[in-house]
Amino acid sequence: EIAFLHDGSSMSLNDFRGKAVLVNLWATWCAPCLKELPSLDGLQNAFDDEKFEVVAIAADPRGPKVAQDYLDRLEISHLKLYADPNLQFAFAMGGADVLPISVLYDANGQEVGRLIGEADWQSPEALALVRSVLP
Repeated sequence: EIAFLHDGSSMSLNDFRGKAVLVNLWATWCAPCLKELPSLDGLQNAFDDEKFEVVAIAADPRGPKVAQDYLDRLEISHLKLYADPNLQFAFAMGGADVLPISVLYDANGQEVGRLIGEADWQSPEALALVRSVLP
């Protein structure tokens, strides 16, 4: 199980078992990623934290401090900052070359689908997709 960081502590996807999870890999240098973050923030706000979490992981060698500055600048208030400064998680996900990449998991940790490129996560289709995997 590949780890990533949250508040300096190591975590993995196993920490989210029991809730549906949308993992999104992004980076500060990726313009489509930055454009997508507000819609991911809105998606997190649309669902109960107990059942669903957007795990937006900054796959960025510049580290969590720089990533947090971008989240603050974009006025992201519902997403927590997860970080993958060594890109280990990004490589394991197959997403180090192309960002953003989003992977939806059900509450059992099974991959339901993945999308390369930005999306409007507040569209009716995206909301219906997330609703379909809620526990």
